[in-house]
Amino acid sequence: MIKSVLKRFKETVQIIESMYQQALRLVKIIWAWIVQALVETLNQIWTLLGMFAAWLVLEGSAKTTVGYAIITTLTVWLITIRIRKGE
Repeated sequence: MIKSVLKRFKETVQIIESMYQQALRLVKIIWAWIVQALVETLNQIWTLLGMFAAWLVLEGSAKTTVGYAIITTLTVWLITIRIRKGE
């Protein structure tokens, strides 16, 4: 009986260790993406500044449409970093 309890405990510890390792890997991937996204954004700062300046001079529905387009484009561009880098 004690052997079966110890065996079950050992299996539980192994499962917890495995889950911890997977979570750690996931955190490393997310952190790498965040760093890469910041670097990419800083590399494109003049492009983003130009888009923002263009957005400022627009009025009405054109301003809204262009604002949504800029946000959508920036979001898609940041999400596809790994695809563009060939990883």
